[in-house]
Amino acid sequence: MTWQPGETVLGLYEVKDVRSGGMGVVHRVRHLGWQVDLAVKTPRPEKVTTAEDRRHFEREAGTWVNLGLHPHTVNCVYVRTIDAAPRVFAEWVDGGSVADAVARGGLTPARILDLAVQIAWGLAHAHAAGLVHQDVKPANVMLDPDGTAKVTDFGLAKAIQPAEDAPAGVSFGGMTRPYRSPSRPTPWPARPGCASRRRRTCGHGASRCWRCSPADGRPPTGRRPTRR
Repeated sequence: MTWQPGETVLGLYEVKDVRSGGMGVVHRVRHLGWQVDLAVKTPRPEKVTTAEDRRHFEREAGTWVNLGLHPHTVNCVYVRTIDAAPRVFAEWVDGGSVADAVARGGLTPARILDLAVQIAWGLAHAHAAGLVHQDVKPANVMLDPDGTAKVTDFGLAKAIQPAEDAPAGVSFGGMTRPYRSPSRPTPWPARPGCASRRRRTCGHGASRCWRCSPADGRPPTGRRPTRR
């Protein structure tokens, strides 16, 4: 069920806007109790068709909630199931994404470097908490109106119990195709004993690729993503 602007859900969430997002639908709502705007992210129905799917989504989203506050990560306040759909409630960041800023043009080398440093601070906070994003791209970095960069959508950062040399918090799914490391065009297969190598290749390589995008407006493949 998609909420419509002007609707009030459960007498608590006033719907102000609805947009399509990478994971599904994103609503901007006003929390009438807190008097703050929140982004409500709802996965596509085909991604959560079973009870296990919903539990899996909630577990992954819960790792984002547990990440806590940091100036350069979007705060996820809670996960709540409404209308039989799990929904992520996160702070609303009003300045658009880095992808939007790239599309508008005019980013100077100094501003690109400033963004890179802020993003690195946000990712360092997540890594210190044992979470690896695995889908860092311009669309997943939001901008406050004052220019502060905040990494968002830690939905792929799945907290796992370490088994032998497997690093906790690393999810090997996801990875938007144009932003993957060129040494790894497809996700690593889940097989024992490869976690450390996967972490080096997918994490470090993808980070090097991502930083090319704000400079010239193109993904590191040299082509803009196409719809499939």
